[in-house]
Amino acid sequence: MKKILILLTALMLFNLPASYAGSALGEIVENAFDTGGYNSHGYNRHGYNKHGYNKHGYNKHGYNKHGYNKHGYNEHGSYLAEHDSNLSTH
Repeated sequence: MKKILILLTALMLFNLPASYAGSALGEIVENAFDTGGYNSHGYNRHGYNKHGYNKHGYNKHGYNKHGYNKHGYNEHGSYLAEHDSNLSTH
């Protein structure tokens, strides 16, 4: 009888309201990764898409597809003059 009371008490303490459980399940499903390792937005758990770029258009080294960082410099330190006017990361 004591074991049943302990079990019932534990179930009552850890029972979540249905609305909370539903939203938690929705969050898990929304952030779930497909078989390729990418979530519904196309990014892996590190925040990069299949091309290796994050949502801002930069790779893990901080460079966009043109080879420049967000300040307009490439890996060799050369500055891109067009950066001041219009440098697209896409």
